[in-house]
Amino acid sequence: MTNKNKFRAWEESDKRMYKCIVGNADKKDDDYICPLIWVEERRNWVHSDTCTIMQCTGVTDKNNVEIYEGDIIKYTSNIINCFYQIDNILRTVKFKHGTYGIDGVENGSFISFANIPENECEVVGNMKLFIKKKHYRKR
Repeated sequence: MTNKNKFRAWEESDKRMYKCIVGNADKKDDDYICPLIWVEERRNWVHSDTCTIMQCTGVTDKNNVEIYEGDIIKYTSNIINCFYQIDNILRTVKFKHGTYGIDGVENGSFISFANIPENECEVVGNMKLFIKKKHYRKR
């Protein structure tokens, strides 16, 4: 599991997912973060203050699709613990307790990706948009 600090951005105004880079473009304010999105039609990077940025978790699913924050994954496991048998639950990927993962079955529980084998999860969509997985295949 390696995080390459990859991002993508959801632009609400035109309901599209874009490639994204994030950095500071303001020399006067070190805390200002400037997201730039790639607009294919213009073949150019464009500044956007209205997009929602999603970071890659550094983890892939059973189909080798990169998992991003905000993705919806289908999770299948028979050995989550001795009390539960989990079969095809849908969860949104979150950053919590210093790691990426999903909410567990018990109220308030959290399962880190470090505890989920790749063959037990599959990206099926995104919280902003149901996406086609082929667009985010690991290259």
